[in-house]
Amino acid sequence: MRTLRCQLNSETSAVLSNQICANLQTFSLLTNRAGATLGYLALPDEANIDQVLFQWSAQGKTIGVPVVKNQELVPCQLLDVKSLETGTFGIREPKAESQRPLPLTQITAVILPGLAFDKQGNRLGYGKGFYDQFLQHFTVNPLLVAVAFSFQLLEKVPSEPHDVPVDYIVTPERILPVNPQL
Repeated sequence: MRTLRCQLNSETSAVLSNQICANLQTFSLLTNRAGATLGYLALPDEANIDQVLFQWSAQGKTIGVPVVKNQELVPCQLLDVKSLETGTFGIREPKAESQRPLPLTQITAVILPGLAFDKQGNRLGYGKGFYDQFLQHFTVNPLLVAVAFSFQLLEKVPSEPHDVPVDYIVTPERILPVNPQL
């Protein structure tokens, strides 16, 4: 799957990422949600949702991004889109001096990347289990939204009892409810 993502040329990836961002913008269950949204800053071969996160942040919505500390995912508020650096695993994150933790109690939605997803909402990550471990810490379940290129949506991906399925999958073509929250 990673090979397929890497084979996308940058122009095609940008077009598809823009379509995903447009679908995120029209997803009222996400955009009208009170509280903070935890997104992610894309690796070069991932669907890039930077523009929508930066726009929402500029509009005053509280946006967080993950920072890996001591083998744990820590949500930090995205305060300055110009103050980013490359952190653990080559993932962009707020510079250390500007990292401000975002309490889990404020996060009402999480936008997740992954290698592959299935129509039951199962997510195949990168094998470290950071998101699955992180999601176990919530006392109130946030809305879980995966973003993916269409070829990342499979009939079935391996899952284990500790895996946390997503509620929706947003692709360039559609918003797919897989475990919809009303």
